[in-house]
Amino acid sequence: IGVVGVNWEAKIMALKFLNAQGSGSLSNAIKCIDYAIDHDAKVLNNSWGGGGFSPELREAIERANDAGAIFVAAAGNDAGRDNDQDPSYPASYDNENIISVLAIDYEGELAWFSCFGAESVDIGAPGVDITSTIPNNDYEKFSGTSMATPHVSGACALAWSHPQHQGKGLSEIKQLIMDNGVPNAKLQDRCQIEGELNIRFLESTPCSATPQPLVIAKNARFAWHEGKDANGPTTLLTVEIDLPQEMDVHIQASSSVTTEDDGMRLTTGLSNS
Repeated sequence: IGVVGVNWEAKIMALKFLNAQGSGSLSNAIKCIDYAIDHDAKVLNNSWGGGGFSPELREAIERANDAGAIFVAAAGNDAGRDNDQDPSYPASYDNENIISVLAIDYEGELAWFSCFGAESVDIGAPGVDITSTIPNNDYEKFSGTSMATPHVSGACALAWSHPQHQGKGLSEIKQLIMDNGVPNAKLQDRCQIEGELNIRFLESTPCSATPQPLVIAKNARFAWHEGKDANGPTTLLTVEIDLPQEMDVHIQASSSVTTEDDGMRLTTGLSNS
């Protein structure tokens, strides 16, 4: 069936420069970045790292910045490594469009393998036992900052697709992700926001409808009715309420619903066989 991400309608551009053993060349990494820029990619997920400082790679990331693309990068999996003191590239470049991501576990703790950096790492995201699809229609759990990074990439894409944020630039989207992270004391001095990814701020959507006044229904009456149908015994709960005026009424129930509209009175049955 697959794994569902946070942004169901995003287009994914798969660019590969690493082989099955996880090795690849810097020149091919740069080609992937430039290809993504040339084809209008807005969020670049970079679940890879290695090698020393490269002016050429930094320049490629800056080209992405100039094109308005966010560059989300894995902080690295060298346990105990402080990226402030010992940079891990590409996450540790100083380009403004980079979001560097460390990994946390289910308890919100810094994952034992994850690099960190109070200044050079931006945010934490889940990176332990992340369910992933693998060849031959199967699943496996993986851990790493490579798993944490796509959580943030997906959040960036989701924020950018939101009606309230579609016209914003990369720096504004990055700031939204940073400002709305959840504070986590376990990440104190481990990343800039000392917290973890949270996209609940995207739950609110613009509403053009005029708010309706709250109506209090009075004289509610409840009655239970035992009975039988073709499937066996049934229990019917009848709820009668007097409404002060004619109005549309929304009914929610966990099972079947029957209604009778008797003028100013609504009778609703919630049945549970």
